[in-house]
Amino acid sequence: MTGPRSPLASPERLLSLSAELNGAETVSTAIGRTTEFLETVFDRPAVSVCAYDATTETVTALRPDASSSSGVDGAPDRIPESIGKRVDERGDESLSDGAPEAAVDDSPPEPLQSEILVPVGGDRVLRVGLTEVEGPDDADVAVVEGIAANLERTLSRVDPRRSPAAGCDVARALFDRSDDPTFVSDADGTLVAVNRAAVELTGRDRRSLLGSRFAAVLGDSSAAVREHLDDAAAGASEPVATTFERARGGDLRVELASHRVDVDGTAHVRTVARGPSRGAELHRGRRGGPVGDDAAALRRLSELAVDFEEFDEAIERLLSLGCDHFGLDAGVLARVDGDDYEVDTAVDATGTHEAGAVYDLADTMCDATLAGDAAEPLAFADVAETDHRDHPAADSVVAYIGAPVVVGDGVYGTVNFSMRRPRVVPFRAEEREFVKLIAKWLGTEIRRRERFEELERYETILEAVDDPVYALDTEGRFTYVNDAAKREFGYGTEIVGERPSVGMKGPDVALAFFQAMATGHTACTTLHADSIGTVLSRLQNPPLQVPEQMIQELDIVCVQRQVQRGETRIRRNTNITEIGEGDGVQRNQLYRWDPTTDEFDVRGESRKLESLRRAKGWSATRLQAELRRRARFLAALVEADVRTYERVSAVIEQFQRRPEETLARVRSGAIGGDAARKPGDPGGGTRR
Repeated sequence: MTGPRSPLASPERLLSLSAELNGAETVSTAIGRTTEFLETVFDRPAVSVCAYDATTETVTALRPDASSSSGVDGAPDRIPESIGKRVDERGDESLSDGAPEAAVDDSPPEPLQSEILVPVGGDRVLRVGLTEVEGPDDADVAVVEGIAANLERTLSRVDPRRSPAAGCDVARALFDRSDDPTFVSDADGTLVAVNRAAVELTGRDRRSLLGSRFAAVLGDSSAAVREHLDDAAAGASEPVATTFERARGGDLRVELASHRVDVDGTAHVRTVARGPSRGAELHRGRRGGPVGDDAAALRRLSELAVDFEEFDEAIERLLSLGCDHFGLDAGVLARVDGDDYEVDTAVDATGTHEAGAVYDLADTMCDATLAGDAAEPLAFADVAETDHRDHPAADSVVAYIGAPVVVGDGVYGTVNFSMRRPRVVPFRAEEREFVKLIAKWLGTEIRRRERFEELERYETILEAVDDPVYALDTEGRFTYVNDAAKREFGYGTEIVGERPSVGMKGPDVALAFFQAMATGHTACTTLHADSIGTVLSRLQNPPLQVPEQMIQELDIVCVQRQVQRGETRIRRNTNITEIGEGDGVQRNQLYRWDPTTDEFDVRGESRKLESLRRAKGWSATRLQAELRRRARFLAALVEADVRTYERVSAVIEQFQRRPEETLARVRSGAIGGDAARKPGDPGGGTRR
């Protein structure tokens, strides 16, 4: 099954997915992007991410596959016992227990022929249902496992239920699962940490390595290594070649690259062992060749997205990853301000670059990087073979790969990797794609940090406000409650991560709803009332008592009733009215349902649409064209029998991102309809 559409044949597509997930801010967005990616990999799959309760063995679809054309929707009614056990075992320690392992179910519900199920964290399962008779091969299963690992790491970052204590486990897992043999020694050269790759390289067990002198595990070059470590502890050292005396399998010639790392004020030295030639690179010899190397780099890049709270440390690890992947000596994140080039963060085995150093932009290769296409990196294995041979930086930058870092709508600077000697092999297309993804990751994280700092400032202001204030995320969960709200209603941090309806009284839910709108969130709710007047009366009087100025934040009120049409009871929106500001709560009725004709009468012109038109700078013709396009889209959904709330909302979300493509897919049948309409519902009235 795995062929030209598989990411195994195109590693940059897996790298692209990692970058897309790095930009995800919510659980639903991460699940949606993963679903869309899987649909480009397999032929008409049924994809969903399900919540699994091991206690009750119940399965709930977090987001059904709205764009799947397989005709299968929602969550499976069961989870194979083997998968259920793995989900339960992963629990809160999922990231330190290795990559998730899939199970293949050969007897799924029809029309599926097979299902690949992979645990995602301690309570979720990624389900990929396939309709091909031959079933998935090992490569297909590996693809889904890799995607599930990316999703798991992203969810651990954005899921508000994730325990803050997981950061320590993540950092430990990142170090231990690195593919490069890594040794950490203290100022005396005593080993205090080694990863699995280092244990495999030396052929010794971890216990015997820890506490011993690093130089003691080396051969005749131990004196040179001690000098190398001393130089690294002082802040600068050149790579040194040496021989490991392996406990099993004979000696191995390697090159050591070390740099100083300060942890809680104490100096340590981090040393990475590479192959005997930087050009050949140890990791080029790993199983799978360049493709396997790209997959390993993808995994390490996606792992970095988890530890997002430690931003500065994450950048250092990212630059180290780039140096290791490209086989270069130095990695730099630089900020550009006018004609100034400032080193923001540097990982440099040669000690040439220091954080805070400022240079003339024209004297750096960053100048050439920014002079080209902002979407493309600059890369060369030997500057002497390029048009940049006479550049002022050509003497010190011989091999180079770098890309612009864009934050918001502006260029922040560049991320670049280089060394003073030529690189043996040219940069591959996948490596160019990888540095672009590093730049995109950095741009996303820098913007996230800026937004976080803004939020901290706003939070300081809100804490000083006497009125209760709530903040909700795009999924309707509390993300913030100020002190005034805690005093007023007695709810504190225990409701963060919950929806307003969980553990709150009716008046508090109403106030939280209107507070969410007042702070810029889109909000929707239901209320039992038979008319617009009754709605307003219930809101303004006890027990809800919502202030009038808050009610004016409402845009639309729809009154829906169950009515009789012949022998059938159906639902109709009988009244659609705008709410506006003014002297009191202003009403503007737009549509009224006529029960005699089952049609809607136009009662007034929309003031909200007119305000929107002016805000967007549209003409009246442009507004009407947009309304007609949306009407065609809704008509296509009816024609395709897309009716359930989950599927309608998911397809509308796709339409907002890619309107013409989504409309074409609905009309072509690529986005299939629901299994059946509700009995007795003929489909609704028409507007006249």
